[in-house]
Parts: sequence; C-alpha cells; structure tokens
Amino acid sequence: MSQTITTTDRDQDNIARWISDNLGGTITAFDKLPRWRPSWNVDVRLANGSTLRLHVRGERGAGLETQPLDMEMRILQILADHGIPVPVVYGWCDNPRAIVMENIPGVPYAGVETDPALQPLVEEYVAIMARIHRIDIAPFVAAGVNVAQSEKDSALAYLYMAEKTYLENKTGPDPLVEFVRRWLHANVPQGRNKRCFLVGDAPQFMHRDGAITAIYDLEMARIGDPLFDLVSLRVRDTNEPTGNLGQLFDHYARMSGEALDLATISFYSVLQFIAVPMISGPSLRGPKPHPAFVEYLSWGMSGTRCALQAMAEVTGITLEPAPVLAVRASPHGDALADLVAQCEALPDMGGFFRQHPALSLAHYARRADQLGAAIEGLELAGMAELLGTRPSSIAEGEASLERYVLEGGDDNTEGLLRFFHRRTMARLQLIQDYPSPVVSRGLGKIA
Repeated sequence: MSQTITTTDRDQDNIARWISDNLGGTITAFDKLPRWRPSWNVDVRLANGSTLRLHVRGERGAGLETQPLDMEMRILQILADHGIPVPVVYGWCDNPRAIVMENIPGVPYAGVETDPALQPLVEEYVAIMARIHRIDIAPFVAAGVNVAQSEKDSALAYLYMAEKTYLENKTGPDPLVEFVRRWLHANVPQGRNKRCFLVGDAPQFMHRDGAITAIYDLEMARIGDPLFDLVSLRVRDTNEPTGNLGQLFDHYARMSGEALDLATISFYSVLQFIAVPMISGPSLRGPKPHPAFVEYLSWGMSGTRCALQAMAEVTGITLEPAPVLAVRASPHGDALADLVAQCEALPDMGGFFRQHPALSLAHYARRADQLGAAIEGLELAGMAELLGTRPSSIAEGEASLERYVLEGGDDNTEGLLRFFHRRTMARLQLIQDYPSPVVSRGLGKIA
C-alpha cells in the first residue's frame, strides 16, 4: 500500500536537508508548532558536542503575508548590527520559504495581567523601541522597506496596505469600513514629517530571569512616524494587556525626546484598529476549514470596536455601553447545547490556540441562535433611523447604508459612529464565550 506524503512531511524533510547542507550536525528534535504560521523548533547536535537550538519561521502562504518574509530576515540582521537584541539569523530556506534563526531562550511576553512583574520589562521594551527609532533608515530602505514620499502617504501607508487587501477581496457592501476609511482620508494629521524605522507590532519579546532576551516578530515593520509605533502598544493591549498605558507612553517620551501629540495618537489608533478587520476579514470567507475562525473573528470585532472608540476620543463624542439583548428560546437550543458539550470533550489543541476551533464555533452558533433575532432587530431599527426607511433585510440595509456613507455620510458622523458602535457591541456578544481578552477589553486609556 502506498503511503501519502503530506506537505508537512515534505517541508520537514527539506528543512532537515537545508540544515545538514548549511549548518551540519545531527538533528535530535524536530517539532512543528501548533499555530497559524508554519513554524518549527529544531535541535541540532554539532560536531563539538554542543546543541544548536533553531526556530524556523515559515511563510503563511498566498494572500496571508503583509510583506515578504525574506525582508523580515534582512531587518533582523540590520537590527543585530546596531546592538538590538534579536534572534541570530542563520540563513534563508527556499523550500519551504522560511527564515532559519536562533530559538531564543525564555518565554514570550503574554501580558502583565498574567504576571505584574513583567511591567518593568515592557518599559525596557519601550526604551529599546526608542533606540530603534534613532537608527538611520538607509539600511532598511536598502533591505526593501518602502519610504512614502509625501506626508499624507507616510501617515496612511499602513491604511493603503490594508485597503489593498480589503478592496481586492471585497464581495459586498461594508458601510462601517467605508465610513472609517473616509474619515481617515479626511483627517490626516499635519506636520508629522519625522521618518524612522518602526517595529510595527509592539511589544513582542522573549524574557527569562527578569530580563528581555530578544524582541521578535517584525512582519509589520515599516518606516514612518514614531507615534505610529507607540500606538501599536495600544493595539497589543487589547490582546495582551500592557498595564498602565499612560505610564508607558510617558516613559517613551522621556526615552526618545518625542513629544506626545494626543490627537495624532488617536488618529493612528483609529487607523491601526480598523486595519485589523480589513486585513483579517477576507480569510473568514476563504477555504474551509479555517485554522482559527473565531480567533480571527475576535480580532476583527475588537479592532472595529476600538477604531470607533478612538474616533469618539478624537471627536469628543460619548458612546453608549453595550445594548442589553433579549435571549430567544429556540427549537434548536438543545441540539446546539449538545454540540457545545460534544466539542468540550475534544482534546486541547495546545500552543497558541485558546480553545479548540470546533468548540469556539459551537459556542458562536449557539449564541447566534439565542441572540441573532435581537441583533437583527437592533440593526434594522438603527438603519431605519439613519436612512429614513426600514430596510426589508440586513443585506438591503447594508447596501443602502454604504450608499448613504459614500454619498453624504460625512454630514452625520456622530449618528453613524453611534450606530456602528452600538451594532459592534451587540455583535461582540456572539463571541462572549471565547476566552480571549479582546472580547471584553476596549480602547486603553493613555491620559
């Protein structure tokens, strides 16, 4: 009987061959990590008896990378040349496309709520970020990092990247994203001309014995305004709480000499948060099974909520709390409750999975059955208030609302903002059973 060779088997064989050809030694451990980016940890015993611990960071695949992975490798090498603690890079593997780097000792930062003793390390990371912002951008440009020419293009560069993914994959009306996009294009901060290399997704670092061993994960790196990088701390805070954000922002100001412009910080907050559903949303409509559907869905919902809250912050609008929804008794209730119970018996996926993907989907289906009618009623009533007539369906309402946004919604920013926030807070209740901080954490305060 023939044996099927999986892609993972071929990738592992090819990685092993690359290690043998380029580093030598004998592989003693080879573990594929359970996460949505293909990654492996490999231990190699060298001829001198020492063990080389490697991490192989693979490409996600077509349409899932924000920028070329080999550029991230070059960025790591530049940062190392400037004394920034990053993993040692051993080389590039062409098949599968992957960076072969040092497997950094320690554990990844996962938020100060799990360990308050990490707060000083987040401050140390902020100081490292200030050092990075002082590095000449020339080597990064040579490595392929793009530099926008105009002040507006620099401010909106990340939005342009998100828009490309969003527009190429748009399959129907999305009035909320169109509303926020229009607002961003119309409210670009002025006088923000400073350009520096940005980490892009802070703070991510490994630590051991009370010290940072390395910063990592630079797939979102770019060149732009240093305040844009500072805002990424605020984005990360929704998923991995960073403690006192105001204290961290003030620490950065002291370390960098960069004044904090609160209006610009709010603008970049809107931009970075709305980019999350614009980038991750299309994957939810892609091939099934999705590797982590509700995890990605939670990112998009949280990003939407925080983008709207940041708009309210900069415009001075006070938003309402989450609406109270009526729970509907349904003939499908017992079956969906049993589905949840059946999925709870599935083995733990481990690694980066907060919950088995099937269990998270079962919870979502049950909540949709319980709350779907109430959410639909809330949305149709809100659309009727904005449009002057009640749509016959959500699909019709979405199309009409997008036309409204594009043809004159700028005259009713407050009404649209309140509606979209109320709708988002209602929809978040569909994933209230998912064990992620983003489900309940809103926009972190900085002042």
